[in-house]
Amino acid sequence: MQQLTKDFGYWRALVVAEQHADDPAEAARFARDRQIREMLTIRDLGVWTHYVGDASQPLHISIHYNGWGNYPEGKQQPRYQASPGK
Repeated sequence: MQQLTKDFGYWRALVVAEQHADDPAEAARFARDRQIREMLTIRDLGVWTHYVGDASQPLHISIHYNGWGNYPEGKQQPRYQASPGK
């Protein structure tokens, strides 16, 4: 989360710098840097949301990610099991 805080801080600074630039070339440079920062922020948000998605799937990281294997007494094996990585 510290990376996202940093990304948004740089983005806010670049927006203000772009608005208050004295020279059009300087404003264009700030605009280009802001666009790059926006892409990096979106990338970082995607990475963090992936971690949240993984955390909401408790079996996703366990040894039972693809079902039980040898099912305990009284449990039925489902007809469909998702394969790893799909």
